[in-house]
Amino acid sequence: MNTHYPPAEPMLSDTHHRTTMSLRTTPSRQPWMPRRTYIVSCAVFALSIAGCTVPDPANSQAESVNITMELSPSPPTVGEVEMTLTIQSSQGDSLSNAQVGVEGNMNHAGMKPSFAELAESSPGTYTGKLNLTMAGDWYLVISIETETGKKIDETIALPGVLPK
Repeated sequence: MNTHYPPAEPMLSDTHHRTTMSLRTTPSRQPWMPRRTYIVSCAVFALSIAGCTVPDPANSQAESVNITMELSPSPPTVGEVEMTLTIQSSQGDSLSNAQVGVEGNMNHAGMKPSFAELAESSPGTYTGKLNLTMAGDWYLVISIETETGKKIDETIALPGVLPK
């Protein structure tokens, strides 16, 4: 009974060397790849958002104005304050036939703003009354809509409203 078993490894001479090659089933990843992918994704997202914004034509036509404000009583106290606004264009011309509104507010949470519509008493001069409900620092948002439809918002600080 002569059984022949094949050798476990092929016999190699001294001049032959066995090389081992490992095959990877996934491509190698460099350590910078996830970071670069993240940065590129963020850039694409930011550009897509920027491309979706549409400028508001009413605000893009806004012009600058000069506003002079007079209050009575001065300094202002809590209660009804009479205000006179003189509004001029940046060229110094009186801004006539505009609709002018005022929103008075404070930076307190839960504070209810006060509103006033001002009437034109002479070319470029608007008057009205605003109720200041609390002592402290106020700010006034002056909203102007010109006769051509341009909208202008200006904020004016009104610090130190005194108690009655």
